[in-house]
Amino acid sequence: MPGHFSFTVTKISPDGRTSRAFGLNDGGVVVGDVDGDFPWVFSPGGGGRQLQALPTSAGKGVALRVNNAGAIVGQCDAIVFDNAFNPASTTQGTRAVLWANAATAPKDLGTLLPTPPLGFPANTFFGSSRANDINNAGHIVGDSEVAPGLEHPFFLDGTAVGIPLAMRDLDVFVPLNLRPVFLPRPGSASALNDNGDIALDAAIDDATGIVAQAFLLNNILGPAIPFITLLQALPGGLGPTLRHSITADLNVNKDVVGASFDGVHPAVVPPLNPRATFFRIPPPAATVPIPVICRALGINDAGAIVGSIGSPSAIVSTSNERGFLIDPAHGGFHADLSLGTPGFTILRATGINNNGQISAIAFDQNQQIEVGVLLTP
Repeated sequence: MPGHFSFTVTKISPDGRTSRAFGLNDGGVVVGDVDGDFPWVFSPGGGGRQLQALPTSAGKGVALRVNNAGAIVGQCDAIVFDNAFNPASTTQGTRAVLWANAATAPKDLGTLLPTPPLGFPANTFFGSSRANDINNAGHIVGDSEVAPGLEHPFFLDGTAVGIPLAMRDLDVFVPLNLRPVFLPRPGSASALNDNGDIALDAAIDDATGIVAQAFLLNNILGPAIPFITLLQALPGGLGPTLRHSITADLNVNKDVVGASFDGVHPAVVPPLNPRATFFRIPPPAATVPIPVICRALGINDAGAIVGSIGSPSAIVSTSNERGFLIDPAHGGFHADLSLGTPGFTILRATGINNNGQISAIAFDQNQQIEVGVLLTP
């Protein structure tokens, strides 16, 4: 690997604790979890700290994304209402949350299902939700239950989270002619940029059955009605080989990254043999040119892309993965970031900021544990 891709490795958690890193901002602030349970944030200037969680969560949750102002989104465990006719009926679930900064308590963002007023506390919600991304203006996307076990993508104006019913159900933008007629439609919004463009997934109906389909929803913040663009699955359309497509991230130029795969819908069975997919308009979709398990997970505004490559067993074990980088400005495809990180095996690169820093999950060869790391070139 060229010298440019030697990295300084900074662990986000204290020695001896397992951790994962899921995202970062342009200042190198990294978010994730520790010990597989507790939301965590790391700042290059201030070290790591556990985030507060919801009162009914036993401290458990995960932080998924952080914007340049330091606002963080993710999810916390929560006790949630699950029966519209019985306020005493609750179950263990999760709630989308917003931390205004690393020192604040999380704000429960609710769901797409407000509770009826009779017998329930005011301004409460049914079901579970998760916040997947926040942009620099404070707008948030994620997914929320609309029925038990059925999720829809949502958009929420994070600057007005005190207003009940602030979530917008993005499933309404899926074209009517693509919707399954008799089956529910699971979906999720994975990312949004500062222009209000959103990368999302929804279930559509084609001649072969229910297909997971990637979409780009254009400019939800504008005065005009947003329009939605279908992003083709590999190898170039809905077909029997790789029939599904899902999104993971997008940048300010509307470059969307994700994966294509075959098998049944991912809501039923985990994806088989995903291939990293880069949805660009134009050019058409492209893929990492090697026949392995491959997932694209992050992209910055310069078009540099990170993700993971591995054997088929990587579907269930990160130890069989390796983090990759595709940097158009510096040599193209670099299949194993571990070549530039002595003492650490980079298993999964999860995000890349506009300064080229990377959030990742690594194997610490000294501690013999998996840890979240910040890679600085």
